[in-house]
This record gives sequence, C-alpha cells and structure tokens, in this order.
Amino acid sequence: MAANVINQTSISYDTLDTLFPMHVVLDRDGIITHIGPTLLKIMHRDLRGASFVEAFAIKKPRSIKNLSDLASAQGRKVVIRGTRANGNTVEFRCMPTKIGDSDEQLLIDFSFSANFAELVEELDLSSSDFKPNDFSLDLFYTIETQRTLVEDSHKLTIALEDSKKEAEEAANIDVLTGIANRRSLYRHLTHLLNTDSGASNCVLFHIDLDEFKSINDNFGHATGDHVLKHTAAILKELSDVADFPARIGGDEFAMIAAGATSEAKTQMIANGIRERILSPIEFQGHVFHVGVSIGVVELSQYANETPDRLFSCSDIALYQAKRTNESIVILTEELRAAHDTRASLIKEIVAGLDSDQFIPFFQPQVDTRSRRIKGIEVLARWQHPKRGLLPPVAFIEAAQSAKCMGMIEQSIMKKAIKAQKQWKAEGLDVGKLSFNLTASNLRSISFMKSLQQELENAELTPEDIELELLESVIFERSDSALLKRCRDLKAAGYHLALDDFGTGHASISTLIDNPITTLKIDRSFISGINREERLQRITRSILALSKQLDLDIVAEGVETYKELDILNAFGCYVVQGFLFSRPVETHSMGKWLRAWQDLTQAPETVAIVAG
Repeated sequence: MAANVINQTSISYDTLDTLFPMHVVLDRDGIITHIGPTLLKIMHRDLRGASFVEAFAIKKPRSIKNLSDLASAQGRKVVIRGTRANGNTVEFRCMPTKIGDSDEQLLIDFSFSANFAELVEELDLSSSDFKPNDFSLDLFYTIETQRTLVEDSHKLTIALEDSKKEAEEAANIDVLTGIANRRSLYRHLTHLLNTDSGASNCVLFHIDLDEFKSINDNFGHATGDHVLKHTAAILKELSDVADFPARIGGDEFAMIAAGATSEAKTQMIANGIRERILSPIEFQGHVFHVGVSIGVVELSQYANETPDRLFSCSDIALYQAKRTNESIVILTEELRAAHDTRASLIKEIVAGLDSDQFIPFFQPQVDTRSRRIKGIEVLARWQHPKRGLLPPVAFIEAAQSAKCMGMIEQSIMKKAIKAQKQWKAEGLDVGKLSFNLTASNLRSISFMKSLQQELENAELTPEDIELELLESVIFERSDSALLKRCRDLKAAGYHLALDDFGTGHASISTLIDNPITTLKIDRSFISGINREERLQRITRSILALSKQLDLDIVAEGVETYKELDILNAFGCYVVQGFLFSRPVETHSMGKWLRAWQDLTQAPETVAIVAG
C-alpha cells in the first residue's frame, strides 16, 4: 500500500507524515521541501529550504557522491549522518524513492542506526513516532520494557529501603511503650564506649518495678500495660536531650543519663526517678502504688567493659538494692568483688551437689523426765573439699539466690531418712526426725512427693517426721494456699513445729489459726536465763501459752546445767543443745544413740561420754 501511495503523483504531506514519520521530501534541485515529525523532533531544527547534501553527509555507499547519484540509488540502503541542533551527530539508514512518475520530487525514508537507544531515551519517543512497519519498533518495545523494568526496580529498591528503615525503627523501639528497647540500648552503649570520652559523666540506671507482678495478676494485663507505659512516659519526661531511656523487657527499664557529673548528681537523678515512679497511678477507677529498685553504674569507671558486662554490673547493684531494701544502690568495687565471690561460691555449690558433698548432721532433743529421745533435728552441712566442714550460714544465701537450696535439702532429707531407717533397724529410740522446711519446698509438690516416696522406701510413716517452719513461713496469713498445705500435712500425720519462736512476728491469734503441734523457743531466750529475770518472765509466758494451746515445747540452745535446772523448774523438759550433744554426722549420732540407750547414768554422764 505504501508503494502505491508513493507512486501517486499527488500525495498529501499528512499522509506521508503518518506513513513515514522520519522522512524528507526533496525537489529536483535537492532542496528539502518537507520534513517528517519524528525526524524534526530528532534534528530539533527545521531543515526545509536547506540542501540535502549540505544537511546530511553520505557515508555509504561511497559511490554516491552527489544528488544525482542519490536519485539513481532508488531502492538501495544508504547510510547518512546529520548534525543535530545541539551539535551532536546522529546516524541514519535511508532509502531514496521517487514520488510519482516524474523526477520532480524525491522521498528519502529514514530509519534508526547506531543512536537508536540514546535518542529514544533522550527524546522520550513513543510508538507513534515510528512508521507502522518499522522493524525498529521491536527494539523500541524491548527498550520500553527494559525502561519499565528499571523504573519498577528503582521503585522496588526505594520501597525495600523504606521497609528496611521501618523494620529497623521497629526493631529498635519497644512496641508497647514507644521508647527504645534492649537492642537499641546496647547499640547506644556500644557507641558511647567506643567514642573518646563518650562515657564520661554518663550513668546507667537499671530500674525494676517491685510490685508489678501483683498488679498484673490482680488487675489484668491492661492495667499492667498502663503501668509500663506510665513508667516509660516518666523516664522520657525526665530525660534531657543526651539521655537515653529504654525498656529492657518485662517490668525492667534502663536510662543512660549524660549529665551525672558527680556522685551527688547521680544520686539526685536516681532519687528523682524513684520519687516520680512511686507517685500514685490512677487507671480505670483504681489507684496503684508501684515500688522501684534502682541499680546504678557509673560508665566512666567501667569504660573498658562490654554492654553485656555493664548490665551484669547493674544487675549486681540492682540485686543489692532489692536484697537490702535500699531502693537505690550505686555499684562499688567492694560490691562487685562480693558478687564475684558469691558467683564463685555458687559454682562450687553446683559442683558440690554433683559430687554429693552436702551431708546431714544431727542434734538430739531429750526429754529430761523420761530420759527418752523426743526427736532428732536434721541440719545441713557442706563437706567442702578445700575449706572443710561448712555450716549453712556459709552457703545458704548463695544457694537460695541460685535456686539450689531445694536440691540441697532434698539430698540431706534422703540421707537422713536412710540413717533413721538404719537406727530403727538397730532397735534405737530416735523419736521423730525433724527437718527445717523452706516456704519454696512447702509449696513444691515434687519435694513433698519425694519426701513421701523416701518414707515409703524406708518403711516409715509421716508420724516419724516433724517439719520445722519459720514464723515468716507459717504466719504468712495472706497465703491461703500455704496454710492449706500445712493443714493437709498435719491431716496426713506429719508433725509441724514453729522454729525460733519469739524472733519474728507471731501473735496469739496466728498461733490459734495455724496447724502447728510444737513451739521451739529460740536460744536467744535461753542463753543466760539463770541470770536474767526478764528472760525468765518471757519463758514462763511462752510455756503458759503453749500449755493453754495444748502445744508441745522444745527449748533450743541449752548449754549449761543451770539453764537446764531453770527450764525444768518452769516445766520445760524437752531440750536441745550442746549440753547433751553438738550437731554430729551420721556415724557419731548412731554412736551417741547407742550410748544413751545403753547407759543408765545421769544425763550429764552421757554428755561427757558423748564428748
């Protein structure tokens, strides 16, 4: 169809522009009389009136030298080069074609050559800029596809970068409170520690909410979340520009304060945090009071430490604040050394459990009227491979902080019951075996099951056992579950004794309410009773009270005959103390029991024999 149109003697330029958007029309003198719209866009200048051979240089074939040669090259491909308005050259392929049967007009149809991709990009050409049957369209669509892919890739890159930025921000912010999280705090600490003088005048406050669990349990998580948000808001409000508040996790927070120029300033900042957190919190018609403990580390003194080690240091100070109820504790080298010693001791305790170093010691309780053994108290000892025999005071605090005391007590309990079985098999009168029981073991179902199993293995019964409880355990009146466990134990046949009576916060009403069968008078009321009239009055009162409540009573710490005589005179006959025997290990206790049973001498003779 295009050839038919060209061969027409009369043709409109609009038609030519549609069919051949990259063309020029020459008159018989080679003057350009018309230029197609796409070629005009490319050259960016109107070539009408210019000589073709002046506007374009013919490159190939070399045989074409002038306009006459060009006119005679109809149907052949010619390579030409033109200069654009901006001075850049562009190469084309073209084909000369006569319009009609005369030599009056010549159409030169252009197509792209080497500059195709560059021009498409620069001029933002579209498919309408090409003739319908131009093979360049395939390349054009390929370039358009690539351009779209590049643009989409760019958009995707930007979207990924935005998503990454949002993810990083989310990873560094605590979702609930909106302040920094532990990860972000670690990064900030790392930056401070790696920057010259970055840690100077900086202090790390490690903050723990003391009553948070109770609020969360009793009033629900919505209330707990409000308390956490409220605390975060306080830290944010108290922070200067260079300070860094964060939530570490749970009910623990931290703040790095940059303006602590002295210990007094540090204490002032800590007091400010404490006072604000202690202020009443109102939520859903309730008013809450939250306690707080703060461990403080001055970063300048620990600038060579890692963030992990700094938090270990702040934990030391925080633990001390909780243990001593001081609320705020600044870490010192002495405190750190004590912690390291305790940590080393804990490792030794764990190793001692593995190698079975914890053993029972025994101390008898004697009825001085019948001269029978009323019972034997079991005491824990640590047979340390280097430090020798250690009493509980040397390891109990470290064992409790490491949650090892229950395992120690269980190990002691098994060995003591095994010894009791052996003594009974020998026909020895041992009375009840008396164990000190912590609140954690009293609550522990597994411990009580283990005790029951050991008794069954030894063919013993709960009636052979007395469980000694501290006042702080048995008089925790708000713990109904603990009281119920005590009543269940008594119903099962176990005897319950109240240890160290008079040193805690017992009252007559709590004595009535609790299922105890025995009171043990603390040695602080026995030592020197023969000389102190005040101690005599207290002991008489305790004895009268126990008689009214139908409770057995045992006096601890009896060391002299004068103390024993006073107690007997007051009607207290069951005693325990060095006068009869110091605490001794299993073999020596067996020897003492046999001597007591075999001899008919007075108790003092037996005491001398027992050594």
